[in-house]
Amino acid sequence: MDGYLPSVISNIKSQKGYDEAVAIHPYNASGYNRNRVYPLLYFDKFLSMDDFENPILVRDYISDLSSYQKIEELYENKKEGSSLCVFNVTMQNHNPYNNTSYKFKDNVHVTSFPAGMQAEQYLSLIKMSDDALEQLITYFQNVDEPVIILLFGDHQPHLPDLFYKDLMGKMAFVLSVVVSMVFHIVRFVLWGNYVFLEMFIDKASINYLSSIFLDAAGLKSSNFNRYLLDLYKKLPAISAVGSYDSTGTLHEKSERNNKYSQLMKEYEIVQYNYIFDDENRLDRHFRADP
Repeated sequence: MDGYLPSVISNIKSQKGYDEAVAIHPYNASGYNRNRVYPLLYFDKFLSMDDFENPILVRDYISDLSSYQKIEELYENKKEGSSLCVFNVTMQNHNPYNNTSYKFKDNVHVTSFPAGMQAEQYLSLIKMSDDALEQLITYFQNVDEPVIILLFGDHQPHLPDLFYKDLMGKMAFVLSVVVSMVFHIVRFVLWGNYVFLEMFIDKASINYLSSIFLDAAGLKSSNFNRYLLDLYKKLPAISAVGSYDSTGTLHEKSERNNKYSQLMKEYEIVQYNYIFDDENRLDRHFRADP
């Protein structure tokens, strides 16, 4: 990315009362060019591992607990009456999962099959993340201002193939498209400390989350977000393997010359205009209404 790009962050900041947007990643600032890219997505500040003083470490990484406490610190130090938007990419559970020197307080053990040390270490890390999330939600349950939290992951853990074979019944490279879609599932949670529309979402891919979030929070959306919500009704889950339509039918990526392939082609064109076509990008469609 070489220039400013309208984003969900610029949309949120353009709305009344949203004064500061902060990105957090408790690791090296230069990873994936975060220190260069985040400002181009309209973040006002980026905090890396260098901005944590005496954090709690889990294995060799800053813990989710310390990462979440940094959010609480930002909230406590913000200007009274202002609003804060934080995007936090945690580091605690990053692979590899072969650190034998770290001692977990609550080890998780798999008893139904021999999962191996790496899988059990990952599950123990997830248990710590659950505890940290409980602390974060408890904190924001007790504040006076409305708060909404979206928690999501971007991929399943990198664990040995034999673990997934025991879990799925086959090695990953011979899985059917149906089972591969299951293999790509990651959960997400949308929580608020105030009464807002409760919803049950059976399927949704990560490309829709910003639009779902804006809608649930009652914030203004761009034409692009509205387009995504419309596409979500037709194709609620899209992945590199295939996509589910609104009836639950799975379509393989290789399909051509049908309604599904036409929707995907249109989406590819819109994405290209948004991300790569600098000279012809229709910026007004990627910004929230004034």
